[in-house]
Amino acid sequence: MVRFNEVMKKYETGTVSEGETADQLEREVLPAWREVGKQIADHQLSPAPQSRLGQLLVDYVSAYEAWWTELAHALREGDSAAAKAATRHRDRAEALGKRISAWKP
Repeated sequence: MVRFNEVMKKYETGTVSEGETADQLEREVLPAWREVGKQIADHQLSPAPQSRLGQLLVDYVSAYEAWWTELAHALREGDSAAAKAATRHRDRAEALGKRISAWKP
């Protein structure tokens, strides 16, 4: 997430264009994030309470990946529908993050 924040700060300050931001998201943020998701999915926890937490983590990573993928598309294409979809994915990711933070087995 640190790299995502760095990329977005450059975009927000006008240092890079929308297309460059989309490129950086696709090239520098998403591949590493997908690897995190794969590692979590490959190491699902058990018994049941921990497996529920594991599923929350998988869903969390997937929601962020969907957010950043839609955001890159929205920036590259100037697509307002993709921007709205990105916002929905972001909101879902944030809600999942709150559930993970409040997790009690």
